[in-house]
Amino acid sequence: MEQTWQQLFAFVDHKDPFMPAEIAEEELPGPILSILGARAFNRVHLFHTRQLGQAADSTETAIRIRWPQCRVEHHEWPVSDPKDYSSVMGALALQVRQIARASAGAENFVRVSSGTAEMRAAWSLLAASGVLPAALQQVGSPAEPLFGAGNVKEVRLDRADWSNLRDLVMPQEYFLASEAEEQPRYSRALTAASARPAPRQVTPQAYPELEDVRGVCFSGVLV
Repeated sequence: MEQTWQQLFAFVDHKDPFMPAEIAEEELPGPILSILGARAFNRVHLFHTRQLGQAADSTETAIRIRWPQCRVEHHEWPVSDPKDYSSVMGALALQVRQIARASAGAENFVRVSSGTAEMRAAWSLLAASGVLPAALQQVGSPAEPLFGAGNVKEVRLDRADWSNLRDLVMPQEYFLASEAEEQPRYSRALTAASARPAPRQVTPQAYPELEDVRGVCFSGVLV
């Protein structure tokens, strides 16, 4: 019986291959190395823009040193704006379909916690639609940037893991707005109350019965 081999699809970002640690001169494995530390792969497909070509080269070097049996393939991404969803999905779908056809029988895994919100959403939709049947691997997210093999987990679309999916596909601006909305209600109420103008103070008339009197002679003076 032929043994199934495994391959990983991943976008390279600025946190690859290593991240600086709190201790000086010490580095932590970035997202891609974290996933490779949690599972063995026969092949890794590194997708990257031209601007991240050096990070992709460094990631490949780190992989070959740690896992020399793993084959690494580069796929430079011909997209000028990684936030243009139409361009992102169009380019990625074509590349992924060609790879999937050439590697029939492989067990596919996708790292979905890197890149722009549009890039992360594209991976999720390609997997959900069956264009690239794959298990979605998450290691950290824009909402919770955690790394290391112990923080790798699978995102299951069939189990409606919507909180994890939301963290992956929403842009950073979404989380900044959410933090502002989570301000305690009482503090928002106090802020709103302090912004309202103070009610106008009305001084009562000492002699209200004289308020509308006109043309009355008092002590010889016409008032």
